[in-house]
Amino acid sequence: MSGLDQPLLIATVGYHVGHQRSIRVAEELDYFKEEGLTDYVYDYRGLIPGPLESEGLWLAMQEHGVDVAAGATVEAVIAQRARGADLFVVGGWRYLTKPKIVSAKHISKVADLRGKKIGLRELGTLTDRLISFKLLQAGVDPRNEVQWVQHPAFAYSMTSEHADMLRTGQVDAIQTSGKYLDELLREGYPLLIDGDAPERRGRPGRVIVATRQVVEQREAELSAFLRGNVRAHWVWSDPDQFEYVFGAETRMRGNYTHNEDERRVRVVKKAPEPADSLMPLDGKADARGMQAAIEEMLTLGEIAERLDAAEFVRGDFMERAFAELCLRPSLKDAVAKILPYVSSGGR
Repeated sequence: MSGLDQPLLIATVGYHVGHQRSIRVAEELDYFKEEGLTDYVYDYRGLIPGPLESEGLWLAMQEHGVDVAAGATVEAVIAQRARGADLFVVGGWRYLTKPKIVSAKHISKVADLRGKKIGLRELGTLTDRLISFKLLQAGVDPRNEVQWVQHPAFAYSMTSEHADMLRTGQVDAIQTSGKYLDELLREGYPLLIDGDAPERRGRPGRVIVATRQVVEQREAELSAFLRGNVRAHWVWSDPDQFEYVFGAETRMRGNYTHNEDERRVRVVKKAPEPADSLMPLDGKADARGMQAAIEEMLTLGEIAERLDAAEFVRGDFMERAFAELCLRPSLKDAVAKILPYVSSGGR
């Protein structure tokens, strides 16, 4: 971790440009400066590859001196805590995604995936966790009884290539969305797994974690970061900000990645809707959702003993930060836009 005489070192865990968006907007619009966070360093390159996160997140933070890591998967944090990592969840980064898993026409239930090929962008994501959990529930070993086909075509369901891989039998199941989901369903391909099940809504998928030193000795800087970051979440969910966020994504993909695939992707295509935001508009990560993830990991055999989420979820920081923002007269209009969706669970 950084010395107390050094700037706060903030890093995004994943390399995807989308993980930068709230921090970049908070910087562009001077939210961090307004909240009192001026002495910090931001490392955007990706702290650790997704498949290695559960094994090495804490080690990567220690070696790089990272004080606050944004976008850590819930499962990686739990796995690291189970190994003794001194990490604390201080805020939410995004909810669980809502993947739609469509299968070949001859597959009618999850158990039929035994021995089959499943297409996805990469292992170590929230999507393959959902599929793995469903496979285990159906009595299929996700490690040994299916073949994971990793290919850039499955990133964000942006082109027809991923759907054609299902149509031509190169894979037997894929994650898809939007018009390609509609097309495949019309063509008779079954929706095998619906990631938008009620019990999954509002559960944290990625979180913000901090070291003990930050939690105990750098509260003012941490709180300033959380306030600025959640204000940027509001911008990304505001339909009136479409022109700005479209431009912001263009700038990020042009200036803040050296990954060819990330430079080609375009996520912002239409005005955002706060009801559809995957970012928690109150910035919080609920301890109950973390506990549900612990129970899931026990089922998956990823941890041997049950942890108590209350021991490492420090929701008090974001509670105070959000309450302060809601009471600020200058933010009255911004708060009014997001508050109905926070009250309804943000989903």
